[in-house]
Amino acid sequence: MYCTAEDGSKFLIEVQISNQEHFTERSIFYAPRLISKDASRGVWDYNIRPVFVLGLLNFDMRHLESFSPDPNKFIHKYSLLEEESLEPMSRNLRFAFLEIQRFNKKKEDCNSFQDRFLFVLKNISTFAIKPDLWDDPYFEDFMEEAEFANMTVEQQDKYIMSMKQKWDYENTLAYKEKKGIEKGIEKGIKNTAMQMLKYGIPIADVAIISGISEKELSDMTVEQQDKYIMSMKQKWDYENALAYKEKEGIEKQAIKSAKLMLKYDLPINEIAHNTGVSPEVLNDMKRELDNAQ
Repeated sequence: MYCTAEDGSKFLIEVQISNQEHFTERSIFYAPRLISKDASRGVWDYNIRPVFVLGLLNFDMRHLESFSPDPNKFIHKYSLLEEESLEPMSRNLRFAFLEIQRFNKKKEDCNSFQDRFLFVLKNISTFAIKPDLWDDPYFEDFMEEAEFANMTVEQQDKYIMSMKQKWDYENTLAYKEKKGIEKGIEKGIKNTAMQMLKYGIPIADVAIISGISEKELSDMTVEQQDKYIMSMKQKWDYENALAYKEKEGIEKQAIKSAKLMLKYDLPINEIAHNTGVSPEVLNDMKRELDNAQ
């Protein structure tokens, strides 16, 4: 996999399951390709952007016969160095290889990001259910991407459809909540202005405080104010009734979406997360569907 960072650095990331006799030489062969791609047409001053080769290895890396590496070391980093003084010739071409099988830390011993990443990478295939991964959004996203990649094409289509329904549902709620807040603020301002006028506060002051024009406030007699408050109360009662029915409609739609997802045998916890329907209710619905079949 090829990646480019925001600063233009190039990354070649390779996951290697089986050992190869000349794996490191192959990595050296691929690295210059990233460098040559950096060359622009026309005049170029050879200002090479950093190139990093990262190998994630599911086997023990082969080393030169004259070199005996630390058996507990699982990360090996290489670069261009002067052989005697070890002065770097350049830091723009570097290699790193991770021997994943040598990483043996338990979950409770993983304190750094590097350790946690390697723990998940090594053990992800053994997770029967999604584990608690240190309450870190990065690893939550990592697991979701891994689950999606492990699905069949049909399962991926169903998952995307369920997520679309979830996003539509959440966007609808967010929009209605925003409109409700705006209406509530407007109602509160007008109601406060009416009460201030009732207590004899000058119209000019009420206009400054409420933002309502003096003309609009002047047109409201005490009787009109009472009628206005009564009409607004009726209006609010009516809107509250509509909001309640609308909430019932949204809940019914959530139940309908949940039934559809259950028919496709999507996981209960995933359906609960996407629709807001509790796992207990979903389990009851699942039993009813099974009995109906």
